[in-house]
Amino acid sequence: MERKTVQREAIKAVIESSSRPLSVHEILDQAKAIAPTINLATIYRNLKRLARDGEIAQVTYPPVGTAWEKAGKPHHHHFHCRKCGKLLELEGCALDQDLHVPEGFKVEGHELFLTGVCADCA
Repeated sequence: MERKTVQREAIKAVIESSSRPLSVHEILDQAKAIAPTINLATIYRNLKRLARDGEIAQVTYPPVGTAWEKAGKPHHHHFHCRKCGKLLELEGCALDQDLHVPEGFKVEGHELFLTGVCADCA
């Protein structure tokens, strides 16, 4: 049985209270308000554990890197602001379910990122 730590609970609280995926540094900055001694090594170690346990989900967008969000959300996509670098969530999926894929292929999932300027940066 794993023991609960203030640091892990701080990381979970930060991610669960966010309406968008957060970078490691955003998680660190916000978690310090709850656990002032938390550091990057602790963040990375706990993100790995929380992802393994299915409590958080990894969002990977090559121009930005990895961000983290609460697991179990309905299928959705993301918007990347090219000015401030934030990832924002887009509810739902606008892709047609009747995608035309090469013969013999079975679609198992997809990711879609829109890029532009968010309302705060516009």
